[in-house]
Amino acid sequence: MKKTISIHIKGFPFIMEEDAFNTLKKYLDSIEFYLKNNPDVKEIVSDIEFRIAELCQALIKDNKQVVDLNDVNSILETLGKPEDFSEFGEQNDSFDKADEQVFSEKRLYRDMEEAKIAGVCAGISNYFVIDVIIIRIIFFFIFLFGGFGIPLYLILWIVIPKANSKIDRLKMYGKPITLDNLKEEFESAADRVKKQSESFVNEIKKDVKFKKRFFSIGNVFRKLISIFLILFGLLFLAIFLILFLGFMGIIPIQSNMDYIQLSDLNVFFFNNHFESFWIFSGLFLFGFSLVLLFLTNGIYLFWNIKNSWKKAINFLLSFLNIVGVVLCIYSAVQISTNFTSYAKLEKKVNTFSGEKLEIICKQKDTISGYNVKRGGLDQMLKIDKQTATFYYIPFKIKESKDSLFHVFQEVSSNGKTFEEAKTKALQIKNNFQIEQNTLKIKPYYTFPVEDKFRNQKLKWIIEVPKNKKLIINQKIRETQKEDEEEECIEIYAENN
Repeated sequence: MKKTISIHIKGFPFIMEEDAFNTLKKYLDSIEFYLKNNPDVKEIVSDIEFRIAELCQALIKDNKQVVDLNDVNSILETLGKPEDFSEFGEQNDSFDKADEQVFSEKRLYRDMEEAKIAGVCAGISNYFVIDVIIIRIIFFFIFLFGGFGIPLYLILWIVIPKANSKIDRLKMYGKPITLDNLKEEFESAADRVKKQSESFVNEIKKDVKFKKRFFSIGNVFRKLISIFLILFGLLFLAIFLILFLGFMGIIPIQSNMDYIQLSDLNVFFFNNHFESFWIFSGLFLFGFSLVLLFLTNGIYLFWNIKNSWKKAINFLLSFLNIVGVVLCIYSAVQISTNFTSYAKLEKKVNTFSGEKLEIICKQKDTISGYNVKRGGLDQMLKIDKQTATFYYIPFKIKESKDSLFHVFQEVSSNGKTFEEAKTKALQIKNNFQIEQNTLKIKPYYTFPVEDKFRNQKLKWIIEVPKNKKLIINQKIRETQKEDEEEECIEIYAENN
């Protein structure tokens, strides 16, 4: 744990570790000491502080807000040692005379201030006084056609030192190491800091405008999403209430003379109360938690409510939703075991001769001498205490291999085992009556409720000879093609 302090360098705020601040202050004091006889000492130190501010700004990132001792040491290495300024401590006539002789030999350095990667091209540009763009184009073509551009660049990166201090930069440009040139370097650094600061301020202004626009658009989307969530929540709530009230027997599944309640379906589908308990508990938890998730989050978004309990509520509702899904999956797996085996049985009902066969699959309901036009047999399914009744009869029409009509009845069912499925299939009943070349079939089939629903089905298969007619409910039916073998004519309950 280290102590930090807040400081301002040329008007720029920084948070700095205390030992880093002491090192920086000692460095500036040393420069003032070496330049104490120079009348421009305050101006030089001010320029150096601008350069320090520039380097500190470059170190500040989103994940790094404090300038530490290592950062300060790196900055001081870039600026150069205080002793480097000692030769400018006194200005006199001898200095003016020697000014022209204080030239350093021009050296090749990597210019990091103009660098795109490692400053190699910028350094070569400064050394040979060639536009840096030309140097970069040359490296590009060496890489593109010669194939050794990258290895060459890496070697130069390693071999050529970078310009760490202002003295190094003067040597890189081949300028005389004079106080005026040093002042010029520091002033250019100060100008860069000001330009970067102005650019930073402009970016902030633009960012604020962008954020205002973004947040205004975001608010519209937030409102739309919240309305969407609330509407879906209300929709699921309505569905949830209808199913719940249906299970309680308040709302019928079929609005007719006879109607089915979910409690009837409970007895019709499940082997015992435990199966129905787990499936309905899962559905209740899933539906209840989903409705509340939609509604609460929609309300939070619409009114932008900040609530410390929001995360806890969402977590609890999500947990209940997952529990509901798990229970539903578990129940579905258990129920699916009742459908693992399949049995299909077929028996021949009769053979008919003649030129036509008429099938009547209707039933005339009468009440006190009146023909019933609506109600009675209009529903698809009826369940009473002992019998389940399905009100539709499918017909499959095939071509006969001889000159006779052949009529078959096919029944099928699922079960845990083949024997169980076969037993349930044999329990399927469909009453019919034969009168000469007429087959009268009841438009429904039944099976005992105690058998439970295991996909029990009944189908009539009619084989029709060539050039002979099959009439079903006063409509002529043609033989179906071979590729339509699985299609059936479905006759639903009809009243005359």
